[in-house]
Amino acid sequence: MGTASFSLTSGATGLRRFPLAFDRKEFTPFDRGDYTGVDFAGMLEYDGDLKIPEHYLVEPPVIQNTLTEVLCAHGIREYALSETQKYGHVTYFWNGNRSGKVDEHLETYEEIPSDVIPFEQAPAMKSAEITEHMVTAMASRQFDFLRCNFPNGDMVGHTGVLEAVITAMECVIRAWPESWRPLINTATLCWSRPTTATPTR
Repeated sequence: MGTASFSLTSGATGLRRFPLAFDRKEFTPFDRGDYTGVDFAGMLEYDGDLKIPEHYLVEPPVIQNTLTEVLCAHGIREYALSETQKYGHVTYFWNGNRSGKVDEHLETYEEIPSDVIPFEQAPAMKSAEITEHMVTAMASRQFDFLRCNFPNGDMVGHTGVLEAVITAMECVIRAWPESWRPLINTATLCWSRPTTATPTR
């Protein structure tokens, strides 16, 4: 008898990765031992470009006329920034679950690599670096519309370590005023709202 697995979640953040360990014969990130195959299905297709997973119940929504499509149609230059943990939220998800750019000439994406350690051990995450890069991008006056995402509240919040969560949010709160200083030289700024999570005990 074979093994079957079904994912009930509709969120795609982590589910663009782990189905590969179940339903792909060619898989190298870690040793699966005596892998003989798993019948895996998701609630929906989490990545239409990479066809992840291979089997799913509901067709993914087709999102049209995203803000980036509208901005590009009007020649608006965009800048998207975050660290690895939320980079997909200012690019892939922002663009309606699509990989790549709508217009290579009008869009600039920048990813700051996240530290690979437990979030509560470094609750500041890359808030200082995100702030620095955003200030530089704004001051350059090369962009008309800028967006960024500070992952601290979400990623550290889910650890349930209250002291770390407080520190994380203090870091973001300190970063905001610094990031706003060049605003008067920029046409439009869109902040991806920092997410907060209630610590669990």
